Amino acid sequence: MLVLGVGRLMNAHQTRLAVFGGIDGLVMFLGLALGLIIARQGGTAVWHAALGGAGGELVGMTSGQRLSDPDSGWPVAIACGVAGALACVVPAVPYLVTTGTAALTAALVIALAVGGAVAWMRPEHGWRAVVRTYLVLIGAGVLSGITGLV
Repeated sequence: MLVLGVGRLMNAHQTRLAVFGGIDGLVMFLGLALGLIIARQGGTAVWHAALGGAGGELVGMTSGQRLSDPDSGWPVAIACGVAGALACVVPAVPYLVTTGTAALTAALVIALAVGGAVAWMRPEHGWRAVVRTYLVLIGAGVLSGITGLV
């Protein structure tokens, strides 16, 4: 399977790693953002948490991929880390320009779009991929919301 990547086609292995990094980063964003929002923290806290999470995603996913599969090489490992970092920070961008319900709504729409991109890149296609991807995200959101109340 080939998927259009950044300026070129990605092979099946690279696509799997983009899905892996993307879903991990998106779950990280949901965990940080929803936990902070439910705990009634401000938008700047959400932005800074997502930015910090993106840094952690970049290092964690890159090193995790490299350590688990050194034969794939550094470019593939870095691509996995970048996918995780972008999926964590991109949904938080609305918190740079607005606050409150508007920022949350825009962030969730972006998160849904990123989730859709992840579902589209998954090896299994169709409704099954979409449902499974969004169930993971809903589960992360619910768990984060509960922990934000603690």
